[in-house]
Amino acid sequence: MPEYIMSVELITDALIGSGEGYGAIVDSDIVYDDLGIPYIPGKRMKGLLLDSAFEIIDNFNQAGLISYIAQARNTDDLFGKAGDNAPSPLSIFRFNIENYETTREWLKYFIGEEKYGKFISPEMILKTFTGIRRQTKIVDGIASDGSLRTIRVVNKGTIFYGKITLNSNNPDHEKLFSLACINLRRLGTKRNRGLGEVVCTLQNDVNLNTKTLHELEAVCTK
Repeated sequence: MPEYIMSVELITDALIGSGEGYGAIVDSDIVYDDLGIPYIPGKRMKGLLLDSAFEIIDNFNQAGLISYIAQARNTDDLFGKAGDNAPSPLSIFRFNIENYETTREWLKYFIGEEKYGKFISPEMILKTFTGIRRQTKIVDGIASDGSLRTIRVVNKGTIFYGKITLNSNNPDHEKLFSLACINLRRLGTKRNRGLGEVVCTLQNDVNLNTKTLHELEAVCTK
């Protein structure tokens, strides 16, 4: 079963939303663990790649190139279908920062030590990776009452890594998966308003992306 390590680099700050707030301080918060380290849930990434795959298939249909991935045009065969008992061929695990497990162990150690504990806490760790933004609704040049909202974002430049496995003998599944990774450019809340721009790369198999693009170029220039 092929196994890939995919990186997601934040080109701009990103609101990888948790759907919750942080008391009276933050209206829209991000996803992070008990030590304050941000991450991207695997289910969230699978949904983003599925949307990206839909976009690829739609573009290929319009361009008359669907034959290149003809055996993968039904995304249910790759990503699975809601309600199915059988697992989908594509399994996507949680995306963490580099050396996540080692970093967690060291941070837990320092937090638990009396002489270091007063200098480091989950709140301090969270602030290292994130920033706070405030926005308000402006009408005719005047801020609307009660419209101030505070959001927490993961800082640009942060890179997440996640494991992906593909249990399929269909070569077009690998092509569609590769193209979906390349095509994924934004994630998170407010991604259409400047947040969440990303670059995705298959770290341990960059040749797959290169091969796919070269094959696609050959098809387009026939």
